[in-house]
Amino acid sequence: MNHLTQSLRSSLRWFLVSAGLSLGMFLSVSMTVSIAPASEDRPTVSHAAHQKLTAAQELLHHSKWTEAESLLEKFVREEAHEPYAQALAWQMLGYLFHETGRHDRALEAFDRVLAGDGLDAPLRQQVLYNSAQLLVQASRPAEAVKRIEAWMEQAGSLSPEQRARVAWIYFGSERHQAAVMHLEAAIRETTTPENAWLEMLVAALHHDEQYEKLTRWLPRLITRNPEDGRYWLQLAGVYLRLDDQRQAAAVLSAAYHKGLFQTSEDIVRLARMYVQAGAPRKAAHLLEEGIENGRVAVTAEHQELLANAWLQARETRRAACALGQKARNGGDCKTHLRAGRLLMQVEDWSGAREHLELATPGRCERTRAEALLLLGMAAYHEGRMEEARDAFVLAREIPEQRRQAESWLEVLSRGQGRSAT
Repeated sequence: MNHLTQSLRSSLRWFLVSAGLSLGMFLSVSMTVSIAPASEDRPTVSHAAHQKLTAAQELLHHSKWTEAESLLEKFVREEAHEPYAQALAWQMLGYLFHETGRHDRALEAFDRVLAGDGLDAPLRQQVLYNSAQLLVQASRPAEAVKRIEAWMEQAGSLSPEQRARVAWIYFGSERHQAAVMHLEAAIRETTTPENAWLEMLVAALHHDEQYEKLTRWLPRLITRNPEDGRYWLQLAGVYLRLDDQRQAAAVLSAAYHKGLFQTSEDIVRLARMYVQAGAPRKAAHLLEEGIENGRVAVTAEHQELLANAWLQARETRRAACALGQKARNGGDCKTHLRAGRLLMQVEDWSGAREHLELATPGRCERTRAEALLLLGMAAYHEGRMEEARDAFVLAREIPEQRRQAESWLEVLSRGQGRSAT
């Protein structure tokens, strides 16, 4: 848990978005209308009403919304003596309002259907389900759940497909445990569950923080879609949540060696996750290779990531080299100071001075004091005593470095040479 930083959270959000798990995906399911012929268990519709409703359905089929709305509104005004036909017309209006973005009016139309007399079970069930979808979209989750549970009571034994539809409503209402229960049942009850069901289950488990279960379900998605890097990334992220950095790194390595993550964005994302997985050396090698072969652009951001990876891998000189590259590609005073500090640690006095000098101009107000002091120390170690003295004199004028600068100047005045350090 401690290792899951903002970059990992971004990767998980990226998975959910790129997987298509948006609310709109679930709300589009089964928002349909139909006119069924009369039967023994279904109320009758007169021949004239059937003709008008069929004409309206044809207009809806061709997205002729204005003509369909006019016809249906006239129908509900004039055909009040046929309650079942009225219910069908209100159902069509609900569909029309939904398709034209008038969701409040769609809900009103569906409520008119449910309030009517003489409804048959199929029509009631369909309207309950459609209105549950709209209630989710209208951010009215409690009502959506109430409708879908009423639908389940009437539906009786649910097929796997119906369970998946119920799970979509629960997911949209942020009832993730209920969504998981129905999806797991749907998947168990069929030999060929849809990929979307597995994706939905993974998303619900993630939202419900059931990470152990995710380690069982994500490999199933990977087996089905071995070339889809989203699932590999999320599985690695799950192992990080479980504080299993070794397994996370193994998952990432397996994906990379399969030829996944070849774009610049993919490689950078993978490198960030390697760092989170406690494998900074792998991250650094991956980035260096990407930069060398041109797949990763040489930018200040990428050089910063490379430097941090080398630092975590305790490769100070290589980190300094990366920061030097960043500095040469538009780095600021702070970058030059950091590169200078690192080069001082590996006793590259000349390289340190090169960067420290660029962190001392007047525009570098925040870095100038420390850079001057370090510049004097680097010159001292090289035996360049006059340059060292000049740097310490300038550093002495800055209050926060005055004491140390005076100590160094005293060392120089006593002529104690390099042994004084």
